[in-house]
Amino acid sequence: MKKHFSNNKKMYTRNLLSFLLLFNMQLLALGQNNDFVDSLFVKRLNSLNLGIEIPYSDIIGDNITLLTHQKVRSTAQALGLFLADAEKEYTDSLIKAARLPEELKYLPLALTQMNYSMQNKFHCAGIWQLSYFVAITYGLIVTDEIDERYDLRKSTAVAVAYLKKLSEKYDDFWEMFIAYTNSPSALEAAKIRSYPHEDIWSLYAYGNLPNRNIVPDFITYIYLANFYQSHRIKPVAPKTKGELVPVYLQKKVLREKFISMLQLEKSYFADCNPVLVGKSLPAYYEIFIPWEKSSLFSAIEDSLYIIDSSKLDTAKEIIAVSPKQTTVSIQTKPTYYTVKSGDILGRLAVTYNTTVSQLKKWNDLKNDNIYIGQRLIVRQSATSSKAKTTTSPATTTSNSIKNTPTKKENNKKEVIYIIKSGDTLSKIAKIYKVSIENLKKWNNLKNDNIYAGQKLIIL
Repeated sequence: MKKHFSNNKKMYTRNLLSFLLLFNMQLLALGQNNDFVDSLFVKRLNSLNLGIEIPYSDIIGDNITLLTHQKVRSTAQALGLFLADAEKEYTDSLIKAARLPEELKYLPLALTQMNYSMQNKFHCAGIWQLSYFVAITYGLIVTDEIDERYDLRKSTAVAVAYLKKLSEKYDDFWEMFIAYTNSPSALEAAKIRSYPHEDIWSLYAYGNLPNRNIVPDFITYIYLANFYQSHRIKPVAPKTKGELVPVYLQKKVLREKFISMLQLEKSYFADCNPVLVGKSLPAYYEIFIPWEKSSLFSAIEDSLYIIDSSKLDTAKEIIAVSPKQTTVSIQTKPTYYTVKSGDILGRLAVTYNTTVSQLKKWNDLKNDNIYIGQRLIVRQSATSSKAKTTTSPATTTSNSIKNTPTKKENNKKEVIYIIKSGDTLSKIAKIYKVSIENLKKWNNLKNDNIYAGQKLIIL
């Protein structure tokens, strides 16, 4: 009888403890017992020994509760992308080299939840949410066809360079943070509105910042990236894209035609090529396709360049020109521009449809500084070729267009080389008996930096 009573007592105690545990969890989920919850979050954040001061607010506690309960699925997906980021070491190394707070590595997670193709209402794009003018000022290509803000490596390099420049202007971390995420002008306006208080939460509350939620979001995601396990969140691993290889077109090709002929899914192609944003794919720019599709691309490449006869006027006759042609060179002179007050390289690059790096190269500029009255080359001299037919053209209709593929300059096939630890461009150039400049040109490299696992095209 005593034994039975003892068992009942143990069972009652166990049930009571379970009830209290579940009750406390419900309180946490409902945002009650706030003092206890906030003190727990503060204690955990302090345990990270961060290099920046984190001024806590109950807004952060509300944010954490929201993301770990109502939005737990999207949180798990964002954390999965962040933790699986193949470029984490690259990002960390750039931030360290720039002597910036290492906590900035969490900024893309807070800005976009690692959505590589995100563009906000202010037309900032990519996981670092770079503005158009910041991107072109630092040499990224942003056109109707190509937007390198979506290139993870290139955008990271520009973001860190811009953050470094802002850190030299603003001694306070949070002022630099607001200047980057909202713009320097928005920071100055917010400081006026919140005067005489200029602490981060005053700027948040009274500054009328266009992207004010980035303040609690940034602190929240620092917390979640380190303590997600305490909330039983299981990060969702992103889908793998498989092994990709770069291919290059000799002419522009319609995006839909390329995807259709290579039998690819539109969404998959977009994931593999976030930089390519136009309806047509550019010539001589890397396009990533699955390794198993590379032989198909080689087989159909010439067919990609054939004009679609269904889009031509069938009532008109089309001239099929013999491939035997001579060329007449036409020299065009460079275009010069005299610098005026208020001009900057970024604005000139937009006006003349080029890049800042190209302007600096043409004019032998070592930095972005230009002065009034300076004469700059804004379009470089180029040689164009006009085809002159040496044989009589054959007249045909659109229903009988004959395609005569042009031969490549040589029969040498391109080699895809995977970089190993210890490799340098100089070493690879010697092995394949090519120049470093050609290696950089073929692979669109802006400097000599390469990394293990990177694929290089060698022609």
